[in-house]
Amino acid sequence: MTQITKDNNNIIDDKNELDQIADHASGVGSQIGLIASIRTYPISVFLMLGNEFCERFSYIGMSTILILYFISEHRMSDRDASLAYHAFVALVYLMPLFGSIIADNYLGKFRVILMVCNASN
Repeated sequence: MTQITKDNNNIIDDKNELDQIADHASGVGSQIGLIASIRTYPISVFLMLGNEFCERFSYIGMSTILILYFISEHRMSDRDASLAYHAFVALVYLMPLFGSIIADNYLGKFRVILMVCNASN
């Protein structure tokens, strides 16, 4: 039997004590099950996850066919289509950064929220 030391001083020989240490390390008994913990989440968490999934799915779907669209419909060369695709990808990631800087520093966070809510009606 492998001997495990506790606090580098005492050797643990008792199987029950080993089980207690293993249970404590793995969190058994101190946590509820995965399904039970998921059921305690607010519904808004699942709405945000669904929104993020749809957003990622549409972005990935559009970006995979964008170069083909530029080449076949707009008669761009491979080089120009690749340039336009990479410009699109750069703008996708940079525009939220610029928008948040403008919204937080110049327009005000709450005023932007109200403007967007009123504009969507």
